[in-house]
Amino acid sequence: MLFAMPKKNRLIEFGFVVLAVVAAWNLQLNSVGLRIAANLGFKSGSFGETMTKDVFVPLSVALIGILAQQLFRTVLWRFTRASRRYSGTWVYTCLAHVAPDEEIHTVGWFQLRRDFGNAAIDNARVYYADTDDLTFRGSWFGHPVWIHGDEIGIIFDMDGGGQTREPVPSRYRGFMDLRPRPAIGRDGAQYWDGHFHDLGDRAGIYGPVVAMKVKGREALNPMEAIQAHREEIWTALLQRVGRLPTV
Repeated sequence: MLFAMPKKNRLIEFGFVVLAVVAAWNLQLNSVGLRIAANLGFKSGSFGETMTKDVFVPLSVALIGILAQQLFRTVLWRFTRASRRYSGTWVYTCLAHVAPDEEIHTVGWFQLRRDFGNAAIDNARVYYADTDDLTFRGSWFGHPVWIHGDEIGIIFDMDGGGQTREPVPSRYRGFMDLRPRPAIGRDGAQYWDGHFHDLGDRAGIYGPVVAMKVKGREALNPMEAIQAHREEIWTALLQRVGRLPTV
């Protein structure tokens, strides 16, 4: 799913392409075109020489511009802040309202992959968290995922693995949105929060979500990240919905 690229990155891309074209022009493409014409057997000043040069030069400039753009989007893009900000492992927690008097607390992780023009979640897990031990609830993926400014929107497909604690079906689709919020708490941590809404036969099930991106070794071991931040993000969620005071 295409996302809106920040204006700053569009300017960087444009500048990189222009720089590549200028550098190529300094390679004296006219002279190269004339040598090609000579190798093809065209005499100096002939129509064939002129046509060869007039075709070679603009085609070379266009090709260099296209290659420079692809280089930026496939390689250099990965070093920009926008690329690094979202890609990686996230842990999250939800409070699902499944009935007027019933709520279910879950915690999970997902791995967000983002390149220049697309974003997706190929791997994600969720667990029941209403006891000390986590119980596997299901796996899901997010296609499409779109990023616009500071908002992440996810259309997810859940496979509940045949669990029976919630209304059927165990396979369904839903929507989740996340936005960064000001730091709260004594540690000043910044969380992303939003809501999820199940769709289809489960359209009445919804609730708040709090997520955070993890780094380092935790990003390589999502379950370790959940254990390390489980209480932290749950506390942040309760603060967001007004069930705990902010400190």
